[in-house]
Amino acid sequence: MPNPKVVYPAAHAPVYAVAFANADGSAATVSSGAPMPVALGDGALASMGAMSDPAAASDTASASLIALFKRLLAKLPASLGQKTAASSLPVILASDQGAVPVQGIYNATAPTLTNGQTAQLQTDVNGALAVRLQWNGSFVTGINGAMADAQTNTVQSVLSMTRGFLFNGSTWDRQKKACTVSRMPSSAASTNATLAKAGAGDLFAIQAHNTTASVIYLKLYNKASAPTVGTDVPVKTLALAPGASLGASAAWANGLYFSTGIAYALTGGAADNDTTAITAGAIVGLNLDYQ
Repeated sequence: MPNPKVVYPAAHAPVYAVAFANADGSAATVSSGAPMPVALGDGALASMGAMSDPAAASDTASASLIALFKRLLAKLPASLGQKTAASSLPVILASDQGAVPVQGIYNATAPTLTNGQTAQLQTDVNGALAVRLQWNGSFVTGINGAMADAQTNTVQSVLSMTRGFLFNGSTWDRQKKACTVSRMPSSAASTNATLAKAGAGDLFAIQAHNTTASVIYLKLYNKASAPTVGTDVPVKTLALAPGASLGASAAWANGLYFSTGIAYALTGGAADNDTTAITAGAIVGLNLDYQ
């Protein structure tokens, strides 16, 4: 049997009574599973507030729940997606937070990005961080340890090596130390034209002692053979003072570079074309330290 209609007499005005009916006007059954619906009008509860309430002036203001909720909404970004720092919510790590792990990703083919894009750190197949060096807008490629002296080794390759390199004026050489000595225990009665090294090299130091009362000149040549004294032009001339030793003034920490070879001679005159021979034993303990 359907529920009866809820009808009030025309002249009846109920007091302290609630009529609960279905949409068709029939009486509705109220139970724990279907409780009586209750709707509060806007502003019915002062603590709840009205929808027209403005946002609270501060987080601790005495305001309605709607006003406080509006203040909370105003602190959130207006939309989802990446924002600038000024438009983002601040995030602070907890005081007991450990190190934040940083992870990378392996890609058989490296990604190609455009302006403004971000990417994960790239690793190799073993999980090691992949790093590519760049020089003057280009990536450094083909780096290995097979670097040769006096060759046109590119700046990119040289600067990426762990060992030091020195510029010789046109190309790069490995930084090295003296490991060979050209010795003349005692000079002969001549110009003592001598070849120390038949190839490019670095001269690091010279030691010698002049036993005479006159200045003697040690001339260095960039040649791969013994010099023709008086004809070949020396690249450097050192004056050996009478009765004195040559030491600290003839030392080069990074080496004095000879691109063709290292040769030398001893003469009694300073001029490049001088051929004056010195006496036997005039110079003793002559050593050229080179590599």
